[in-house]
Amino acid sequence: MIHKIKFYCILCVCLLISLSFTAFDKLSAGGEPRTRVIVLNQEGAEIEILCEIADNVKEITRGLMYRESLADNHGMLFIYNELKRRRFWMRNTLIPLSVAFIGEDMTIFQIEAMAPKSDKLYPSKYPIKYALEVNQGFFRKNLIKPGSRIFIQKNRSKTTLSLQK
Repeated sequence: MIHKIKFYCILCVCLLISLSFTAFDKLSAGGEPRTRVIVLNQEGAEIEILCEIADNVKEITRGLMYRESLADNHGMLFIYNELKRRRFWMRNTLIPLSVAFIGEDMTIFQIEAMAPKSDKLYPSKYPIKYALEVNQGFFRKNLIKPGSRIFIQKNRSKTTLSLQK
């Protein structure tokens, strides 16, 4: 009987640990859903970024405004319905950010460093489908340059990495 109780206790602990990792995987500290974005840098290394998704007018307009910090390897991925030139600004954004403008083929073609609390416009040179904002210096530190490709990770398992373009 004691062995059964020990077995069930161990099973419960394993289940709780598993659930906590799943919850962490899906939520940030602020409760925002996260999506893994993988960037292949210029050396072919995979750089993982946990991203909040902005894919509607309200989220795209607010972006990372009013945030006092952004964790390392975290960011925001903007997803647009239509391919067109976009402009970013940093009004009410308290932290220095960099933005990567990304084409429909998931290739980064432009990176801009943006100053906080500024109304300066940072326009994309070409029509974009995505934009990725991260802490300023992240792209440089991780050797991510124009020509790097991104992948949005849809599923995760220990044996395979399922990447969706």
